[in-house]
Amino acid sequence: PMAAQVAAKDLGIFLVGLRTLALPVVVSISGRIAGPMWGLVLSCDYRIAATSSSFLCPIWGKPECMRSFIGHNATVQLGMSTGPKDALVMLETGVVHQLRRNADDAKKAALEMAKRVASTDSMACRKQPFIMNYAVEEYAMAAIESKLVC
Repeated sequence: PMAAQVAAKDLGIFLVGLRTLALPVVVSISGRIAGPMWGLVLSCDYRIAATSSSFLCPIWGKPECMRSFIGHNATVQLGMSTGPKDALVMLETGVVHQLRRNADDAKKAALEMAKRVASTDSMACRKQPFIMNYAVEEYAMAAIESKLVC
């Protein structure tokens, strides 16, 4: 339990640091998302996943924060289900914004999106990214204080 609390605290500190950069964050997802990785994925502004990705439910973190990230219905659905969910389910629930054929395509798409965001000052996510959104701040602070559900 102590190692899990230390890891949760470190994750919370990392998320606070990541979000205080004041830049939109694009993430490429491949492999399995479970436990604290949910926090990293959900705190990003734009999420692109490989179709081979799997997401282990229940979702990790404070349910109160999750509603602001992905909405009430998706939070309930992912919080009450158990076991792996595929990337298509995550696209349908709003956890990811795009799906790509494989990990390499997801990385390329994430890089292209990041370049687009960086080169276009008028993009909405550039003007008002998810920077320290209340839900991100609450999620990160809960992790720092080791109050997240593991």
